[in-house]
Amino acid sequence: MTPEDTLYVILPLCVENGKVEFRDFTRQCEVQTVDEYTLQIEGEFPEGLVRFDVELQPGRLDYETLYEELSEYLSGEYRKIGPLDLAFTMPPHMAVPMLAVALDGELFGKMWFELPSVEDLRQRKLGGVFALEFPGGKRHTVTISVEEGDRYRLDLSMLERIRVRRDSRQRMEVQPREDLNRGQPWLFLQGHTVEELRGWREATHAELWEEMRATVAGWLETGETPTRGFPNLATLAFMALLEAEEVPASPPAPSPGRGGGTTSGERQVASHLASTPGEASSAPTRNGAEGALVELLERMKAEEGFLRYPGCKFMFLRAEEGLFTEEHRWLMGYGWNDYGFSWILLDYCTVYQWLGERLPGNLRTWVAENLRKYGRELYRFILFQRQYGGGKGYYESHSIVPILAVAALGVTFWEEWPEARDWASFAFGRLEEALDLAPEDGRPDYLSWGPPWFVQAVELLRDFSGRDERDRPYFQEMATALWRCREGGGYHGLLLAAYAASRLGDPTGQWYYQACRDRRRANPAAGPMASYLSFLWHSTEPGEDPGAVKDQSYWFRDTGRVILQTNYDRPRLALELQCGPPNGHAAAYRAESYANAVSMGPTHHGSFQVSVRGQRVVRDPGALSYRRRLGNSNLVCVDEDGYYLDGLYLIGRTEARYGFIRRCELEGEVQYVEGCNTAVYAPELQIQRSRRQWYFDPVHEWAAVVDEIESARDHAYRLHLHGEIIEQPAAGEFIFRAGDQALNVKVLAGQETAYSVVPPTLVLSYVFNCTQVKSGKHLSGDAGMERNRPPQIDRLVCAAVGNRKAARWITVMSPHPLECRLAGEELVVRTARGEHRVRVD
Repeated sequence: MTPEDTLYVILPLCVENGKVEFRDFTRQCEVQTVDEYTLQIEGEFPEGLVRFDVELQPGRLDYETLYEELSEYLSGEYRKIGPLDLAFTMPPHMAVPMLAVALDGELFGKMWFELPSVEDLRQRKLGGVFALEFPGGKRHTVTISVEEGDRYRLDLSMLERIRVRRDSRQRMEVQPREDLNRGQPWLFLQGHTVEELRGWREATHAELWEEMRATVAGWLETGETPTRGFPNLATLAFMALLEAEEVPASPPAPSPGRGGGTTSGERQVASHLASTPGEASSAPTRNGAEGALVELLERMKAEEGFLRYPGCKFMFLRAEEGLFTEEHRWLMGYGWNDYGFSWILLDYCTVYQWLGERLPGNLRTWVAENLRKYGRELYRFILFQRQYGGGKGYYESHSIVPILAVAALGVTFWEEWPEARDWASFAFGRLEEALDLAPEDGRPDYLSWGPPWFVQAVELLRDFSGRDERDRPYFQEMATALWRCREGGGYHGLLLAAYAASRLGDPTGQWYYQACRDRRRANPAAGPMASYLSFLWHSTEPGEDPGAVKDQSYWFRDTGRVILQTNYDRPRLALELQCGPPNGHAAAYRAESYANAVSMGPTHHGSFQVSVRGQRVVRDPGALSYRRRLGNSNLVCVDEDGYYLDGLYLIGRTEARYGFIRRCELEGEVQYVEGCNTAVYAPELQIQRSRRQWYFDPVHEWAAVVDEIESARDHAYRLHLHGEIIEQPAAGEFIFRAGDQALNVKVLAGQETAYSVVPPTLVLSYVFNCTQVKSGKHLSGDAGMERNRPPQIDRLVCAAVGNRKAARWITVMSPHPLECRLAGEELVVRTARGEHRVRVD
């Protein structure tokens, strides 16, 4: 018996002359082995989406081939540290095998095998999923072949099964609003007319307008994209739209290399397009109101301009370059997200909708043709690669951009292209999935990056169809999450704060947005960084300061995050902990793909960080490294680290792998949080209980963390804590320093413990431009960050002497001189602010 949604089950039957023969268990399709690497499936497929689940036989693939050797940069030298850790959601050079998939003889896409979960890892299994779209009522041929570069390690004899079934992803039924005037600029303008926006520029948004002009001027002068994901061309087009420019009488002709021809190499498009004498005489000078449109036209006419931004480090494809070449195979793992050409498609689509009639005819045609060509590829990709098709990955990870780009193309060309409606309905269907998974406390992990484009997609759905999703808890709590977590310093965080202030109309959000802008103005190192979205979402309302509420501690219930603090502004003492699914419980239970379920680090197992007057003195480097071992977080390690399986640390895909908060009491003299993270340790360790308690005294300004762990077996237990600089004046007494701030730390151990301060073993993230992959180049960092030095990190190791079944530590911390002791079941703590006793059970 097979499940109702199963269409075919392809199983290996026998081996003849070294070739594996397969058959369909349902006996309804024909399966042919072309050679030892290629399989063809021919049969009737229902109309719509069909998914293919591919599984390898346990233990057949050499797992060592999945990992690349990494080096780390400490003290100015590289040294080998071991295999690349696939716990990083999408490593820059994944060594996971790939299958090429063709539909009726045409290459449709290439499937990465998914990152293995802990359960898969134990059995040495590997699997992957891809999806195809079939027109109904026809027989089709699906060809699956091992990528040539993987044939040294993978062939058809390793296949366990291929299960073919209906894809559960649904399209959203959408229709354009009756009052939508698609002949006028409307895309992403949120219902505002050009005349209204011009009025804003003169009345309330003059300062934002100048910031935007300065940002664009800096980009045009240096060729450097202000920040990753910045809408360069669209912002320039927005300026042209509001400046009411006229098209030049004789615009420069398109470059001969465009429109499907061969380009002339990697010309740097940061420089202006060279004009012929005839062109130069007819083009207006670049001044006054004529500047933005003329500059935009030159940028769009630049040879190779469609697939390469000026000076941008994140666009890797050249015009007419093969999208599936070996050189770019790793892009398939990324999903053509903000590192790929999705940004460019989104930019050009926006320019086309706003200024289409004002573009020269041949340029307008060329843009439309390329949008259709590459839009089709992008649509097929997000359909084919299911892990990029929605769920948590939509609003938190970078996969939001291709989905938003496909939606924008679909609604822009709704009437012009027959396929455009399918694009829009599919992309909005992924948005609907993401909305159902969005955390109810308004705070997803990686808060400041993905959500601005998530909310932009929500606004696009509202503008196009009239469907408003902003009454969901995620949006209602967004402003609170922003100011509680102090997000909003960079471009993306400030953009989201602006959205909460203007589009959600939250009074505290308005106050926080103005506070963020004030801080940016006061920072002499902060240059201009404003886009058309900054202008559209700008709020001039002062809002309402929460007052004393700001100083209170706070619990994000859905995502398991707690902020304990003495006060809000540069808190004298603050402790932030994460013990729960960082993307909310719905995503933890329903995220189907491992790549979508994995988090930015293991901090959700119950780790914490401590700040003194805004300086983070106890740090969690697990959020900074590719190698996300428990040992790189402020947690208790068991043996190696308790979650390190044969040298490969991988997070499980089930909700049970997270820690969770059992109690959280933020009232009273001493605030209390109890967490449990027993399930995060490997089952064979037989951990019976792993419990962490946090005590926080905002009056006397101290915090205590109680760690208790028990097992049915003897183990070596170690408590790890990390800081920028750790000094050890006496056994069990430490000083953590960062900047000009210090934290006194004392550890009370329930068993004999050996203390040491050592350097941690980390692979620092690409933003520090110091991670090197074997046989590869140095990874480039985020714009403006790659020149940063890697942070100084020390590790405090509190190692229980000898193997034992249980261990206990009480870590007491205060920015003041500190005395503490145990008196029976009471913890007695004295600081400069007085003495307090608390029962510790």
